[in-house]
Amino acid sequence: GYPGTEGVKLRSGDVITGIDQVVESSQSSLFFAGVRIEKEKYLTHGGRVLGVTVVDESYLNAKFKAYREISKIQFSGCHYRTDIGENL
Repeated sequence: GYPGTEGVKLRSGDVITGIDQVVESSQSSLFFAGVRIEKEKYLTHGGRVLGVTVVDESYLNAKFKAYREISKIQFSGCHYRTDIGENL
């Protein structure tokens, strides 16, 4: 659930896996938002949990790489947009 969405209870405390498999480089970054670390584990902390950004010379390559990295990340209730850049 996104913050401010009426009637939606924000989840918190779900273990996030796969973060260590995401390749961060000069072309890709992982941004944490609704995340907390407890006992060396990443946990959800409500709302938009994290973001993956990829820069590439080709829009299609950047999109492919971003979704490849996103697919490595898992937690209960996880969902993500699948329409990023569709109207370009």
